[in-house]
Amino acid sequence: MKRNRLINYLLIILCLIILILSFFNIVLLFFISLAMVLIGISSIIYAVQEMKEKDKPFSTWFLVAIVQLMAAAIVYYKY
Repeated sequence: MKRNRLINYLLIILCLIILILSFFNIVLLFFISLAMVLIGISSIIYAVQEMKEKDKPFSTWFLVAIVQLMAAAIVYYKY
């Protein structure tokens, strides 16, 4: 469980680094949307595991995943 949380945080940091590099035109915005999709998928996996372990009907990580996937779609289609 802690390993998945660490992976999720590392993916978020990777996305922020790619976003900063894109401001200087070093990295294409396509890679930002790809990183956001990876974070969204990772958040969904983490949410499902958290719900199974804690017997919760809902996890806030689903909201994180939805926001990340929506932001990825906006970045991908706008740029």
